[in-house]
Amino acid sequence: MLIEPRDPLIVRDGRPFTNSPGARARSLPFPLPQTLAGAYRTRRALEAGLQFPQDAPKVLSWGVRGPLLAEAAEGGWRLLVPRPSDALRLGGNLYPLRPLRVPEGRA
Repeated sequence: MLIEPRDPLIVRDGRPFTNSPGARARSLPFPLPQTLAGAYRTRRALEAGLQFPQDAPKVLSWGVRGPLLAEAAEGGWRLLVPRPSDALRLGGNLYPLRPLRVPEGRA
């Protein structure tokens, strides 16, 4: 199932958010799998005409595996995945981040 957003998707952490001065919603760098599974289940339930909260147990019974973010690109689909925390991309090269080896006697 392809879900096309009508509005921008904002994914934030679960901290309380109020309209008081200085309150900030902290965005997550990438949607968590459970967020994507919830978006899929909600969309499918609404298309099927189900009502919340009475039909929530039925919706939660739907097994969901591996929802992936993707975008239409030339020649097909391009998967959107989070950047590994242990890698750095500079230019067109990808460099793994590893601990430095300190020569013996130089610590």
